[in-house]
Amino acid sequence: MIGIMGASGLIGYNLYNFLKKRDKDILGTYFSQKKEGLIKFDLRESNFSLFDKCKYVVIAGGITNLDECFLRKEEAYKINVEKTIELIKYLTDKKIKSIFLSSDQVFDGEKGNYKEEDEPNPINYYGEFKFKVEEFLKKNLKDCLILRLSKTYSKNLEDGGIFADIFLRLKEGEKVKSAYNQVFNPTEVEFVCNGVFESVKMNLKGLYHLAKNKVMSRYDFALSLAEEHGFSKELIKPVDFNTLNLVEKRALNSSLNTKKWYGAVVPLY
Repeated sequence: MIGIMGASGLIGYNLYNFLKKRDKDILGTYFSQKKEGLIKFDLRESNFSLFDKCKYVVIAGGITNLDECFLRKEEAYKINVEKTIELIKYLTDKKIKSIFLSSDQVFDGEKGNYKEEDEPNPINYYGEFKFKVEEFLKKNLKDCLILRLSKTYSKNLEDGGIFADIFLRLKEGEKVKSAYNQVFNPTEVEFVCNGVFESVKMNLKGLYHLAKNKVMSRYDFALSLAEEHGFSKELIKPVDFNTLNLVEKRALNSSLNTKKWYGAVVPLY
């Protein structure tokens, strides 16, 4: 059985359905977003026994919004770091392998094209919390798997996220401000689901950057979306990311080098 802690989010729910379609025995949990087939689970309560029959558990839950991590930093630290590590320890004691979904936000975004061996230097709380769990795993659990993700999106508008936000605004004829100097690897959620599935089949260990190898700015991503779906490119307005006045900092060029991942897994697709 494969468990997914945090199976109600964009990545978690798509992964849950992806594995279900392949007749896999899946246990998925939710906290606040109730969805069909998922089990209510509160990471803060330390009742981890529902995962006892799992062979693998994908850790995709927690407070995942960067601004929320800043605004609720103490609560986010408790959930994203302390309780997540507590869950991992529990799973390890039960000989259950953890697959931890991390983020490109562990880097400061000063140079981009980050490799797995590059030293993280997060500039926001979300990235800092992800890095703390990574550090614990690297120091204590040689059998674990860390998958660092870049900006993940779904073309299903009901999933929300960057694609849905831009698409729906363009559909209404609204202007969309997109940062020309925020750069990442936009990756469809199906690619991530495939990646996690292949990782399980191959019993991968260690750290991999799981993302598409195409690097784009947020502005270029919006232009590409508009062109693909027949919207006017004139509605896309390039702006300096620093003028958007967001609550929390973001790494400007968090693009990931994916050679290790492509070399290990992608030829199998």
